[in-house]
Amino acid sequence: MRAAALLLPLIGVLAALLAADAAPAPEHELRARFLSASQLGTPPDGYRYSWGIDKNRLAYSGSDYLARSQISSSQTLSSREIAACGARCEATVGCGFFHPIRISGGSAPGITCALFRQKQAKSAATSTKGPSSTGGSVVDSYGYTRNAGAVTAPSTTRTSTTRTSTTTTSTTRTSTTTATTTSSSTAATSTSTSAVPAPPAGVDLVQYAPCVGISATVPLFVSHNAYTQPSLVRTAYLVMHGNNREGDKSFVWLAPYVGGATNPAVLIVSPQLNNVGDAAATGPSGSSYYQPAQNLAWDALGTGDLASNSQYSGADAAAPSSGPYSLSGSQCSSFQVFDSLLSDFADRSKYPLLSQVFVVGHSAGAGMVLRYAQLSSDTAAGTVPVRYVGANAASHAYFTTDRPLAPASNCTTYNTYQWGFASSFPRYVAQRVSTLGGATAIFRRFVARDVVTMTGDSDTYALFHYGAQDCNVQAQGGVDRRDRGYAYWAYRNLLAGTTTDVTAYYGYARLQASVSPVSVSSFRQQHCVVPGVGHEEEKMWQSTCGGQALKTGSITAVGTPARPGATDGTTGSGSTGSGSGSTGSSGSTTGTGKATTED
Repeated sequence: MRAAALLLPLIGVLAALLAADAAPAPEHELRARFLSASQLGTPPDGYRYSWGIDKNRLAYSGSDYLARSQISSSQTLSSREIAACGARCEATVGCGFFHPIRISGGSAPGITCALFRQKQAKSAATSTKGPSSTGGSVVDSYGYTRNAGAVTAPSTTRTSTTRTSTTTTSTTRTSTTTATTTSSSTAATSTSTSAVPAPPAGVDLVQYAPCVGISATVPLFVSHNAYTQPSLVRTAYLVMHGNNREGDKSFVWLAPYVGGATNPAVLIVSPQLNNVGDAAATGPSGSSYYQPAQNLAWDALGTGDLASNSQYSGADAAAPSSGPYSLSGSQCSSFQVFDSLLSDFADRSKYPLLSQVFVVGHSAGAGMVLRYAQLSSDTAAGTVPVRYVGANAASHAYFTTDRPLAPASNCTTYNTYQWGFASSFPRYVAQRVSTLGGATAIFRRFVARDVVTMTGDSDTYALFHYGAQDCNVQAQGGVDRRDRGYAYWAYRNLLAGTTTDVTAYYGYARLQASVSPVSVSSFRQQHCVVPGVGHEEEKMWQSTCGGQALKTGSITAVGTPARPGATDGTTGSGSTGSGSGSTGSSGSTTGTGKATTED
């Protein structure tokens, strides 16, 4: 009995201890911060949930790593974000595993989607911070594996209508285009393992296949919030880079003046059309987005149109010439890239609120925009109005042999395309010239369109010592882009027989004496001079005129065609040469017809 009495307190103590051990701990001590598979919902079709982990992520490096992009700025992770990340994997050649990551703090908090070639082990998720470029801390991350292994061909993500201007037929056809959205390494090809740099904040890098039957793509820089919510888009801007072929910079220079990169009502699309031989992407720390095995590229020397960079005049791409994305004899004009994008904007089921499209460019990009405005279909964007804005173009396409300066006697190409409409057309241009009925008919269509041209009055060769200087462009106004821009405004008005006073513009006297007006039904073109600005893209958009040009309505900040720094004795209009050494004693240009790089 005594032993039993002694045991009772011990039994009580043991029971209390066991009871305490069995009692549930407070919820915050047991609950993992990462979500369970059931909380995340059903995985995307063809994928399985592999793992989740708290406070860690996989490294953005190694031979299996493909790309990463921010898919949401919110901390909410649901089946919607999982599906979006899965869609990016499915549209990326070589992707077999996607990795959604929640990041807090830093300059890019939210949900990041990283892509890998094959399943990654949970134990490899050892990084606790966001990338060094943005900072922040990892909240949690997840792994999803593709059941069928890595993607061997990008999935079709949307269908767009490519209209008559891309073909010799008059019928409308439907073309399949691939829109692979990434933000660090584009849709990697099966032969490429290198990543590309992350695009600017708020921007996605999209791989876009614009031409029917061709899988090769064009890199597009697009505003993330608008691109992923097309039903909210009210205004779209298609901006074309200059000769430096930096689509990311053209995006950044335009965005602040059209509503910003993160405004869901404003879609900005900036394609990058590379040259064959451009530096290829070397990784996240590099500066190039070009993937030669996958991306369309154009001849730097031109093919038939004498252009030094043939994409700006509508020529067909020359590469890729081998591998899974090879052109294999198919043809894709740079103007078809524009056609396909405008056709996409015309899709009312996708963009129900879209009310205005702007196609804009600076320098060589302006030359491309204006030439496209001359040739593109009247219904390229369906019923959505389009305004074309070209700033500081290096040269222009004239519709007659008239020029503000007499071409040099040995300048036999000054009226061939891209400086005129006499001959030497790329395929797309030849088809459109034939369909539209020649230069005069093209001019009538062109001046009836909503076009704004802009000229910086300090865009001179003395201040910005680069760009085309062959006889073809010098016949359009000498060595200075500024004077070529002035003369082209005077020429359009004289040829259309408008009542606009252009007597103060460079080249007026010679053009007025030679131009024979043609009848036009409408003249909707406008021009402005931006004082104190030279060959500077962002400053052109930042100007009062730029602000008006990038909206609908009239241009009131017309400016005056001043010529500061002119060395021919005039600072106002002028009608002779535009710089020392630019003309001969008779006022004609000098030099040969060999094209030089336009910018």
